[in-house]
Amino acid sequence: IKAWLDTGVRPSDIRLFFPHDKGETIFGYYIKEIDVTLTVSDPRAIASARAAEAVMIKEDITPVAAEILVGHPSFSAGTLDFLCMWKGKLVIWDWKTSNAVDKNGYPLQVGAYKGFFEYMTRLKVHGLVIMKLSKDTASFEPYEVPNLKLAYDSFKLLCRFYMQWLRLSDDLKIKQIKKIITI
Repeated sequence: IKAWLDTGVRPSDIRLFFPHDKGETIFGYYIKEIDVTLTVSDPRAIASARAAEAVMIKEDITPVAAEILVGHPSFSAGTLDFLCMWKGKLVIWDWKTSNAVDKNGYPLQVGAYKGFFEYMTRLKVHGLVIMKLSKDTASFEPYEVPNLKLAYDSFKLLCRFYMQWLRLSDDLKIKQIKKIITI
């Protein structure tokens, strides 16, 4: 993605960015004579990268930025994976290579990234997508977060709860837990 942003041209084959049996990675230089046999790279990483490449081609994505550090002084910080134009709108994509999409936890994470990004830039993001990339078949599966505001509001609420919890003494925490759990 960074080579695409630097050159303004979508790379012709993402495999060119992995080590080849001829040695070094190429980083944006597309030399037809180079053998693209990938003998030293993890096949699961290659499959995930090919899945990302496939979804960007299929969905006609225009990259805006990648790996942006975002944060808010009252909450936290993190790295936003990918900001792009998708279906004519500014959208955040978060790449996931786990076996399943956690539809409870991941929306809070990307909801936080959206809130942090908008706080820092004053730009409006119109979508959040958790893009599951297969490590086995180079396939992809998008999950669009349905309620953008609720995702960020839930994250902020959990942060406030956590900060209150940290302020409690250990003895008080134990007493509260004992009320809930019979030991």
